[in-house]
Amino acid sequence: MKNRISMLIIISLFLTACLQEQRDDFTIRTFRGYVEEFTSTRTSLDEDNRVLWVRNDLISVFEDNQNPAAYKITIHSAGKPSAEFVKTANASSGSSIGSNVALYPYSETARCTRLSTGDCRISGFEIPSVQPYSEESFSSGIFPMAAISSLDDDAFRFMNLCGVLKLQLKGNVPVRYVIVKGNAGEPLSGPVKATVYAGGQAPDITMTSDAGDEVILDCGEAGVMLDQTKATPFLIVLPPTEFSSGFTVTVVGTDGGEMKLTTSKSNPVQRSSILRMPEKTFTPSVPDISSVTSIETVSLSFDEAEIKVTVCKAVQYSGGVKLKSDFNLEQIVRDANWKIAPRITDSFVYEGPMMAFPSGTNAGVLSAGQTYVVWLAPYEEGQSRVTADQIIYKEITIPDITSGGDRNVSVSSFRAALKSVTATVSSSGARTLYAGFATSSEMASLSSDAERVKWLKNNVSPISGDTGEVTRAGLAPGTSLTLLAIAVDDAGRYGKVMRYSCSTSVPSFNEDISIALSVTYDEKTANVKVSSNGAEVVRYYYFTGEVSSSSWTRVLGGTRESAEEYMAVNSDNYLISNTDEKPLTDGCIVMDDVMMNEEHVAVVMAEDVNGRLSRAYMLKFVPELDLGDFVYRGKTKWLSTRPTVTFLSCEEEGDFYIINWKVTPAAGTTAYTICTHPNAMEDCQTPEELAVRIYNTGVEVVPGKIESTQYGDKANLVYVTWKDASGNFYEPVSFAVQ
Repeated sequence: MKNRISMLIIISLFLTACLQEQRDDFTIRTFRGYVEEFTSTRTSLDEDNRVLWVRNDLISVFEDNQNPAAYKITIHSAGKPSAEFVKTANASSGSSIGSNVALYPYSETARCTRLSTGDCRISGFEIPSVQPYSEESFSSGIFPMAAISSLDDDAFRFMNLCGVLKLQLKGNVPVRYVIVKGNAGEPLSGPVKATVYAGGQAPDITMTSDAGDEVILDCGEAGVMLDQTKATPFLIVLPPTEFSSGFTVTVVGTDGGEMKLTTSKSNPVQRSSILRMPEKTFTPSVPDISSVTSIETVSLSFDEAEIKVTVCKAVQYSGGVKLKSDFNLEQIVRDANWKIAPRITDSFVYEGPMMAFPSGTNAGVLSAGQTYVVWLAPYEEGQSRVTADQIIYKEITIPDITSGGDRNVSVSSFRAALKSVTATVSSSGARTLYAGFATSSEMASLSSDAERVKWLKNNVSPISGDTGEVTRAGLAPGTSLTLLAIAVDDAGRYGKVMRYSCSTSVPSFNEDISIALSVTYDEKTANVKVSSNGAEVVRYYYFTGEVSSSSWTRVLGGTRESAEEYMAVNSDNYLISNTDEKPLTDGCIVMDDVMMNEEHVAVVMAEDVNGRLSRAYMLKFVPELDLGDFVYRGKTKWLSTRPTVTFLSCEEEGDFYIINWKVTPAAGTTAYTICTHPNAMEDCQTPEELAVRIYNTGVEVVPGKIESTQYGDKANLVYVTWKDASGNFYEPVSFAVQ
């Protein structure tokens, strides 16, 4: 919720929110919500201060249930101090709490439980540890409110759960961050629980054990530019906190300079109030970055690099190693400041493998001939942010390997699968091996050994020692490959480039297995009977779907032969089922909700005890809907059985409409209905085709049940067809949405 405030913040006018709930008697219940005014002993509020709802605002409503329903603001309410909300697709559920409870902002994980006193406790939501800056206010969804009402009360009186700290700064330096911490380590952000009282008294909130001890106001990469004559307000949402030992506000400029504002006496932030700090001029001091003595290279070879990093003054640091081509100073600053790069506090002298810096573990693999960058971000006492000019880094180039060695490579084993190949390579006395599979197209560009060695260095990870395994996966069956490999001695010299021709395997089918397929129907369910002979079968693999579907025409190729090849290679694909996971029912593949009068296909392969697949067998079939003695419009029988359609509501929801309607079939008939755009039905040339389309894509009417479409259009029509007890279908009718 965006708060537009002329001097301080929120709220002197009541906020009205209309929350709609669908009831069993099909009436619309309206809740009204009123927002509590702010109070403050440190300043006065302007009479024009008020809060305005904005597009896409959401609130949680616990409608006598422990799990929330989401209510979203309607388009025409945006920008107003009062708003209407409509329920989205999810519904309030769970055990009864005996009240209606509301929470802003919406939280999918929020839960509400009833206490023995009749009050309610909300959990599962948070006070953000990082709050985006908003001019003259705080950002949407940052400031939580809650309300409780009895089940027969249509009013929500929202009460604020937090307070606000207001910082006022002058100056000529952009502000990047404002960081608030209690001097006694008070919990200020993270998971929170709120108790709302049925008697109307102010709510209580409790920070959980996972709470954080700071709140950061993020002013964006460019920062917020200050004015030297007029103070700029910075508003930070905080839970009610005593701050018995005071608190510290750290202001960080975009250049990394900091200024600390500290108070040691009690300064409580109270619920629903603003604690205003005196105006200050931001005069940052830039930390001394001379805390690193050196980044030194201890030893260097084509496959090893030892470094020593000494830190003199910093209390902690973060660092890392990147290829020079991947080194981006701006990204390094972001990673260091957002603690994506780990911070080290237990050691200030590092000596060890370069690829393991700074943690000393999880060492990566060096690539000969490459240039790496070792970087370091030091933090002095009280410093929480660094700038680009405080990052210290050193380029280290790894010696390249050279020709002239006498170590040669041989293949000791090779294994080919349908989509991958694996080889074991060795060279007696070698220090390092480079080996990799190149495709025919890759080999076409590698006309010399020098280019092949360069390809190996750029595309494979070196293997330490004189024996290792190399694999390449994600290939097609029958792919031709060349295994390239070199062995490097202790002096960094490699011998002859080995070339070993190979390929992935192709499917080998058990031609002795034959499969028989047939189909029977039960209403909209097709049962494809599967049987086989010729060998013991341990499982079946199968695909079923409409012939017109892209899964069949594009992915499986649309023919038995192409489907066979795809299934043999991709039996683990999500489109392919197997009888280990989906066993046959009475020997049948069960296809629910098939489209009547549409051609379908089933393709089945069997696997024997040795893991070999049979050939694919295919069955195409068309489930036909028996329309009986079709009854056309205007006939006496048609007029006497025509169902009644009642429109309940058509509510605007973003760019769509939520349409609710009810169909009442005549006695002795079964109706089917759908609400859709006429364009979806325009290819139906006859009443019979339209009846089949409604039967296929609509729902069977349950008498008394409300039908609903969530993403409708005002141009939609409600279509209804029906059948009598003898199975005779009737020409459909359509109704315009009201």
